[in-house]
Amino acid sequence: MLVEFDRNKLTPEIMMEVEDVLTNGNYSYEKARSASVAATGIFKWVNATRDYFYVFKDIEPRRDAFMLS
Repeated sequence: MLVEFDRNKLTPEIMMEVEDVLTNGNYSYEKARSASVAATGIFKWVNATRDYFYVFKDIEPRRDAFMLS
């Protein structure tokens, strides 16, 4: 599922849920790292996907305008 995940179709509602989890004090890179290697990888993936969402949200209107011109 993660390989086929389309990060371009994330909604602000989903990102609000992700932000709620990531801003919770119980979730951190250090805690994921101490839990397992898999948890560390998933934590990094979620953070990278979150960063991509905000960059894409900023760039998308400019990209669309460029494509129309």
